[in-house]
Amino acid sequence: MASLWMVVSNTFPALESAIWILDILAIIYVVRCFVRASLLHFNLKLVLINCSTCLALYGLGRLGMNLDSALQFYGVGPANLACRNLLIIPKILIIMGLLMGMMSVVISTIERTVATFIPKKYEQMKKTKFELVLLIITWVTGISVALAVQLASRKEVNHCDRADPSDSAFILHIHTEFMLGIFTTSVIACCANGLVLYALYRHNKKMRSELTLAELNVRYQYTENIITTRFLLALTAANVTVAIVCLALVVFYLIARVTHLSPHVDLIFIEQSFNLVIASYGFLFNILCLRMYRPNRDQLLRDINRIPYFRRKAKVEQMASQQVKSVEGHVLSFKNEGSVYFSFLAQQWNATPKLAWS
Repeated sequence: MASLWMVVSNTFPALESAIWILDILAIIYVVRCFVRASLLHFNLKLVLINCSTCLALYGLGRLGMNLDSALQFYGVGPANLACRNLLIIPKILIIMGLLMGMMSVVISTIERTVATFIPKKYEQMKKTKFELVLLIITWVTGISVALAVQLASRKEVNHCDRADPSDSAFILHIHTEFMLGIFTTSVIACCANGLVLYALYRHNKKMRSELTLAELNVRYQYTENIITTRFLLALTAANVTVAIVCLALVVFYLIARVTHLSPHVDLIFIEQSFNLVIASYGFLFNILCLRMYRPNRDQLLRDINRIPYFRRKAKVEQMASQQVKSVEGHVLSFKNEGSVYFSFLAQQWNATPKLAWS
């Protein structure tokens, strides 16, 4: 049983690292798609890029911690994780990614709310100072809280024994109550965010249906609001699901630590499961950005068609799908041209109305 646990314990970090590497590469491509989306409003583009950046920061932090764990396994550096100074940067990146990601999702809803209720004026805006101020506040808050949490952690381990191996250096182990507050707030905020987005979605559809065809610019703005809000609703649903799962894992972890009813291996298993859930969310985030958001989906298809193999395959499928139809819309087959010609000629003759002879 112990050997099985060792295999699982070593497999989870490797699997998480592999997922995060793929996630970060996909995030880079997603950001490229957002940048190239010419019809995307600057403010929304900035918010979505910020959300992607926050997720990438968290992933880089986790990769850094897994790399340090591998170095510790091979005897590089002190055995006590609390004394390993290289972990300071990954810890800061993880806390920044969590806090800034949550705040960016809320800012995206604020941006869509403004775009919904003042569509004519908002469409003509290149960018707004208010949006930039919110993002600056997001970064300042994320960096400040991350540094404060890290300084608090360092004060608790001023006289750490470098030879004494610690259980974990992850924030879930060091500040379990802090993570409990983060994900409790996240669940509440995501649910409220989803309700607001759904109300905006219904309002945009109603307003677009009431517009005349002469108001094309406003109609286009409402159409873009509907498309974007639908995408944000799917993203919020994923956020709520992952936040609830993570909150449950944090609660289990806290109960196991306080009651001492679970062995140490169970705590590590819960922590590694938590890390895998977040990494899987990164994979889901990229799929939603590329599948649910039309400009990104179109850009992905264009890039795929640039690959020689897919380009040849697309041409073959296009040639195979080309069909010749009759006036009535029937697909013509050219396997037996003679019989097909006389068959359709007979159908046309029978369909011709008879002349009324006097």
